[in-house]
Amino acid sequence: MTRDNWDDFEWEAFAPSVKRKVLHGPAYTVVLFSFEKGANPAPHSHPHDQLSTVQAGKAIFTVGDAAYEVGPGDVLRIPGGVPHGVEVIEAPVSLLDVFVPVREDFPASKKIKE
Repeated sequence: MTRDNWDDFEWEAFAPSVKRKVLHGPAYTVVLFSFEKGANPAPHSHPHDQLSTVQAGKAIFTVGDAAYEVGPGDVLRIPGGVPHGVEVIEAPVSLLDVFVPVREDFPASKKIKE
């Protein structure tokens, strides 16, 4: 067992107005995302199953052909291979995402505190 705190990790710029912190487990990746106003990444897909929990803010998630207005406490389960995207309504939008299997294309965040 290990214990970490998100405050101990450095934010990384991911896309315009989007930053993230990344932790890897043996079979999963956990990402803390922060989206500012104007951050509306284009729809994309990946082979990983994704669970997104909205911690703050409001957004419209597009998953496949459906659109969902989401806010704090909402959870989205997105199967691998399904196109999805997000449009910020009320910033900042904070998402805690879990990906299975590991997102090897996401480097782990640098620890700034020990």
